[in-house]
Amino acid sequence: MANKNLNLNQIYEEIPEQRNAVKQKSAPSEADDTVDTTIQRCKLAVKQKRWDEASSIINELIRECPHLTTGYVVQASIALAQKDYEKASDALNKAIALSPDDPELHNKLGVSYRHLGKHFKAQNTFRKALALAPGNLNACINLAELARFQGKGNEAMQYYLQAVKYHPNNVDLWMELGHLAAERNDLENTRIAFQSVLALNPSRHQDVQNVLKKLQSRQRKNRNLNQSLCDSYLRCPACRKDKTLKLCDNVNTILCTHCHNEYKMNRGIPGLMHKDEIKFHSSGFLGIESFEKKADNPFRVSERRFYHFIISEIIYGMVALYFLFKFGPQELFKTRFLRPKWCDEVNRALYYGWTNYFNLILKSGEIASFNKMKKYISKPSLEIGCGSCETTNMIFRDRLDSVTFGCEFFMNNYYSSPSEMYKLIKHYIGGSIKSLPIVSSVFSSIYMVHIIDHIADTGIWFKEINRILKPGGYLVISGYSKNTFEHFPGVKLRNILSKKWAEKFKLKRATQENPYRGGIPLKTENEFYSTGMNMLSLEEWKELARSCGFELVDHTFFAKSYFSFFMDLEYRGYFPSLFFNEIIYSAISKLIENEKASTVSEKDSTNVVLVFKKVQKLD
Repeated sequence: MANKNLNLNQIYEEIPEQRNAVKQKSAPSEADDTVDTTIQRCKLAVKQKRWDEASSIINELIRECPHLTTGYVVQASIALAQKDYEKASDALNKAIALSPDDPELHNKLGVSYRHLGKHFKAQNTFRKALALAPGNLNACINLAELARFQGKGNEAMQYYLQAVKYHPNNVDLWMELGHLAAERNDLENTRIAFQSVLALNPSRHQDVQNVLKKLQSRQRKNRNLNQSLCDSYLRCPACRKDKTLKLCDNVNTILCTHCHNEYKMNRGIPGLMHKDEIKFHSSGFLGIESFEKKADNPFRVSERRFYHFIISEIIYGMVALYFLFKFGPQELFKTRFLRPKWCDEVNRALYYGWTNYFNLILKSGEIASFNKMKKYISKPSLEIGCGSCETTNMIFRDRLDSVTFGCEFFMNNYYSSPSEMYKLIKHYIGGSIKSLPIVSSVFSSIYMVHIIDHIADTGIWFKEINRILKPGGYLVISGYSKNTFEHFPGVKLRNILSKKWAEKFKLKRATQENPYRGGIPLKTENEFYSTGMNMLSLEEWKELARSCGFELVDHTFFAKSYFSFFMDLEYRGYFPSLFFNEIIYSAISKLIENEKASTVSEKDSTNVVLVFKKVQKLD
């Protein structure tokens, strides 16, 4: 119901009144026809997803007619379709400067601000729309949903009541009102709302029943925490006192009774972090204004050119031929019920969307390697960097009974796949590795899937893990091995002639920007996105573990040099083939089966799973 998913069809149906007024005042002119023709050309380009052409057309119209509101509105809609909310908000601000009394422009601007995590600006913008048109349905609903998102149930109820005052025959609006009232245990308003639904449309009886059942189920499932769990596992990250966190009655706030800090919750998941740590990557989920502006990508980003597609097919065609000679057609064209016969690890990784080659090798290898180490993961257990639980479900589905807690710093990730949550991990929190909101010596096992690559300070990390693990508890992690970059084709070729030249090239290749893959280097400590950290040898890990009260008790290397080969290609812009996927997927499946049947040496590997045992408590 809310004006969230804007598209060009809406824009053309809602041409601002300024343009209509011009048409009413005078007969259609040649200029009007030109504007209409330009708009239609732009509309056609957008429908065909030719974004650059559409942007070029509308930019030309704006240059020729800088005082035409429609141009900026269409420009904003193109930006929204590409999820470029900064550009959309700039265009809508220009449109509002020309047509300040159009409430729908304010609504669209508010939606852009909300996507950017600027909730206070969004709220003020929606209020302007409502001031211009007190009965504006979109403004009322957007304000109500924003208030619900921020845990302000009373405020949300007032906006819904204002909406039904002006739109008493809107059945969907009464349904939303009844849903909110039921969530808040407001029985009187729940009764009135659902009675109104049935009076307006008796056939919606089943819908009312479904809403109530879904709400009851969600309340049971999303009651993520209770007071007993808080007392047993959690502590305040500010004062670091145990048993001081208390759930508030509205279940949207958790309060520390010692230092009186309040922590926001959404869907029963608390953000237990210092205020200065709740940045743009968590503020959206928690429904609060970020304390800092969303960081701009400092790296150069470029679109792939046509030649990338041509060269990709040539390269991957040669790769497919190589694998056909290596494994033979009989192995690569095995089928089961007319479908390719791939190993379970590859099928699982593909199911969860890891379709590019180097990530398919990585995730399939992690599934096999972590399951070799699952004996070290016992309850109570914790995953750090759990996201929305997709990776845990992929790796441990049907292989672990459950995981007690999941902790995530980038809390907006909880929005990515909510249907995957609560299948294996039972409870979720938001927290920072600098001060984990967890009581000491409580978990028997902790695991992290390729999170160590993004942690710059292993001293703080190891100290916190040591604190929350029980004596004799296990830490299981995966990450890059020492030789990941050694296996780049360019490094191997140069190494034949000169090790010094190879080392220099490796450093340059690892730290240079990758404009065709978000611009981010393979190795950087930049705070925008730290990656490629802690690529240590086995001996270096042993030494580091000893200094932090741990002992390295087990390990397994996986993913041979093919991982580095494909990663180097894809980071250069040569994405997976359109024609040779099945052959290469079959070859990757064969590689995984071979690795499961044998041992990969440290020298030949690109990734590793390590198991540490806590043997000493740190001061």
